[in-house]
Amino acid sequence: MKSKTETLRIFYLYGVGIVTLVMFVFGIIAFTSGVLNLVFLRGEEVFEWAYSIRSIVRNASLIVVGGLMFLYHWKIINRERHTKKGVESDE
Repeated sequence: MKSKTETLRIFYLYGVGIVTLVMFVFGIIAFTSGVLNLVFLRGEEVFEWAYSIRSIVRNASLIVVGGLMFLYHWKIINRERHTKKGVESDE
């Protein structure tokens, strides 16, 4: 039987994993949209270029932060799953 703290830890790890994965996916979508807007931008206004560049930088940071946090938490989840499988097979 799992303790409350262990159950809460599992919910935390999977919850953060889901949230950061969503951040990563939406960051990729918005980044791609920003790059396409910049490439196919017809107007020569500085404001439109500046907005597109800021959008690309913001979404790139969302991709980096979301991706790294997801990988870190997923690594913890996998390590705990493999550790528990080893403990259960020893019993």
